[in-house]
Amino acid sequence: MVKIEFIFDTRKKRNEVKEFYESLGLISTVQKNMLRITSSDEISIVSAAQSKISLRAKNHKEILETHKDLQRDLETVHLEEDVQISHEYREHHIPFRIKLTDPLGNDVSISPALSPKTVGIMTSGGDAPGMNSAIWAIVKAANKNGAKTLGIMNGYEGLVNDTVREITEQEAYLHMQEGGTFLKSARSMKFKTEEGLQLAIETIKRHEINAIIIIGGDGSMKGAGVLSKACPDLSVVFVPGSIDNDIPGTESIGAATALHRIIEAIDCIESTMVSHRRGFVLEVMGRDCGWLALCGAFATHAAYAFLPEYPQEEKWKEHLNKCISVKKQKCTYVILAEGAKHKNGKKVSADEVCQAMEDMGIETRAIVLGHTQRGGSPCATDRLIAPTLGVAAAEVALSRPGAYAVYISDTEKVLDLSVCIDICKRAESIMQQPGGISKIRGKDFVEMHNSFKMECMAADTSSNPTNKAQSSSKKEVYGAAIIGTVGAGAETVLNKMVEYSSVYNKEVLNLSKHSYFSKRMPKMKKSELEGSLSQLKELIAEKGISTLILIGGLDALAESKRLYSLCDNIYVIPCTVSNNVPGTTVSIGADTALDTITALCDNLKISMTKNIAYLVEVHGGACGYLSVSSALAVGAIDCYFPEETGVLSRLTRTLKALSVSFKKTSIPKLIIRGNGAMKGVCNDTAARILEVDGPGTYTVRQCTLGHVQKGNRPTAVDRVRAARSALFIFTAPPGKSVLGVSRWSPTITKIESAILEVNEEKRRVKRAQWLEMARIYRVLN
Repeated sequence: MVKIEFIFDTRKKRNEVKEFYESLGLISTVQKNMLRITSSDEISIVSAAQSKISLRAKNHKEILETHKDLQRDLETVHLEEDVQISHEYREHHIPFRIKLTDPLGNDVSISPALSPKTVGIMTSGGDAPGMNSAIWAIVKAANKNGAKTLGIMNGYEGLVNDTVREITEQEAYLHMQEGGTFLKSARSMKFKTEEGLQLAIETIKRHEINAIIIIGGDGSMKGAGVLSKACPDLSVVFVPGSIDNDIPGTESIGAATALHRIIEAIDCIESTMVSHRRGFVLEVMGRDCGWLALCGAFATHAAYAFLPEYPQEEKWKEHLNKCISVKKQKCTYVILAEGAKHKNGKKVSADEVCQAMEDMGIETRAIVLGHTQRGGSPCATDRLIAPTLGVAAAEVALSRPGAYAVYISDTEKVLDLSVCIDICKRAESIMQQPGGISKIRGKDFVEMHNSFKMECMAADTSSNPTNKAQSSSKKEVYGAAIIGTVGAGAETVLNKMVEYSSVYNKEVLNLSKHSYFSKRMPKMKKSELEGSLSQLKELIAEKGISTLILIGGLDALAESKRLYSLCDNIYVIPCTVSNNVPGTTVSIGADTALDTITALCDNLKISMTKNIAYLVEVHGGACGYLSVSSALAVGAIDCYFPEETGVLSRLTRTLKALSVSFKKTSIPKLIIRGNGAMKGVCNDTAARILEVDGPGTYTVRQCTLGHVQKGNRPTAVDRVRAARSALFIFTAPPGKSVLGVSRWSPTITKIESAILEVNEEKRRVKRAQWLEMARIYRVLN
């Protein structure tokens, strides 16, 4: 091996330079006027040329702890000047490059030098859509850090029977958009025995597995705890994957897709309900957790929801009758979680609910959705959750010993596995305590249930005496308008506002068709604009509108500034596919757009044409949310997003990636480009460059998705977010605010603060939370 060293022929800042490189762990010696820097056991010199020095360090964690102010290359190399990033380095991250500058102005980059490891991956228990995407992310992240990846077939049964084989990036990529798990899954009784556990330990030792990542539900988590105690030197990492979403403190891979399937089924059934004036009882999964049933009811027009967390009282039939009578819909249906029960512990059956509705004079049918909820490709939300958890799991497995669970809320988090197991074991008893359901299922779960219950009982004056007084008092009037081009879900916000208005004794007026909003054009004459504004002021005064709701993107935010003095309360609900409005993690409509993009890209990926790459242009303007999230969701080989600078550098990067990739496999590749990226170079030109300047072993075709990305009906996730926003409007603090959503929880940002966060010229947020995804994408690519 060639030993690399470098010499500074200068006395200038010699002491500072010497201290700087010694602090990194390198060896420095002074020889006359020369300062010689050489490698050590902890850190080695990879290259040193043209003021650029590359190092590889075993002690990269110590360097991070010593130099707290280092710039870490977590997202991208070159960003446009207006983009601000908060580098949220978390302990489990393996920074693939630390960037700093020495006292002489030389660029120094330090990559981690990890000892080679073997990582075992298994899926256990019930399968969940998105597991394959998580496996792909684990394999890519592990391979990039020099680890070997082994697939353990059939869960714990595979450990017992030694059905273990190596899995490659190419194999994982082929399966990432499919439902289920290509590693197969099973529930193993043998593993629970002492003999089976010993066989599993022998398999781990035989294959020299240093770390094992287990994807599954609460039963799989308990198995991970047993394994970690039996093999104390083994790194064990648990990743939640369960469609029931029943693991406290995290979202599980597959839950959003299962909800997606339920909403799809309801959409299909509603037409036949209306045609025959029938009622339906839809039984959904959820043995111990009613998350699917509750969210399914909350996002649709269900009259009632039976949940395991809230046992039915003796007079449940009377309550059901009142709830159905309140719902003045074209069709009537209720949602039943399979684990719903009565106060006496007896299970609530679909037949008895059907009979109760028949007694009300409603012809009723029961439908058990069953395993259709598990099937099909993962939805867009799961395609982002799965690789996020997968990358975090791989980084934890490679960087530390011990037993951990990787959870996700706003961001990924690493927790002690034994603590998580203990909470799962005590979950049922905790839920029996006052406030216990909120602790286990979360505040959002309780709020959704309470709002659903309040809505159903709004007209029941006998059980709610305040209704009589409220109905006789004057209702507060809210005015709502959809502004500009919006994403899917805007109408859902309006419809849900109307539904919830009766609960809070409010009146909602739809102002979307008012001339000020409907005829508003960028080049509208000032006199026409002032005339329409005067009419709007008169209407607000005439109707006594106290609160104005503006639903849309940056146009809605700008409108709130113009109408600032019209009402005491003005709320902006972000609803745009571009996700470029401050005050929210994800805008309503963005998930629907992303879901549409992933479905279209899947069609390109399964093409039978060999050695072809597709340059896919997506929406977003100057905001790169859709391009980065799409690239992560579909496993694109490269991504061009507007916040990143450089044209030639990015095309060169892609050329290298395509050449290397097509040497390994001939399956189609995807390159995602935001329509606001690389201004001056059209999609067709970029595709031609990538093909002509390549080695001639592949072709590149451009594909512009256009307005089809906006989608049709909003996804289940967008419907839940829209309903949450609509409900929060009536309880939000008075004032002028942007009402956003973080996961499922509503958030508040003052309009004045939100406006300051916007780059009006480029129409995007200066400090975007979603840019954290770019770090995950770069780890994988």
